[in-house]
Amino acid sequence: MSIFKEYNQHQIMLLPPSMEEEIEEGHKARLINRVVNELKISNIAKSYSGIGCRAYHPRMLLKLLIYGYSIRMRGSRKIQKATREDFVFMWLPGMQEPNF
Repeated sequence: MSIFKEYNQHQIMLLPPSMEEEIEEGHKARLINRVVNELKISNIAKSYSGIGCRAYHPRMLLKLLIYGYSIRMRGSRKIQKATREDFVFMWLPGMQEPNF
C-alpha cells in the first residue's frame, strides 16, 4: 500500500471535463465574457473585408485583449502564449489560438 495518491499524467478520460465547469462563477473572465457578449460590435464587424483568410471573431479577440489588460498582460505574444498555457485564456477563445 502506497502512502501517495495515484499519479498518472497519461490517464485517458472517458469524458473530457467541461472547461465551463472549471471557471468559477465569480471569476473576472466570466464578467468580461458577459459584457463583451452584450456589446454592439456591428461597426467593427462591418470593417472586415471578407477578402483572404477568414478572420477571428472580433468578440473573441476583444475578450482576450480586455482580460489580458485586466491582469496587466499587454503584449500580444504573451496573450498568444497564454492561449496555450493558461486555462482561462483557453476558455475565453474556445480553444482557438490567434497569433500576434
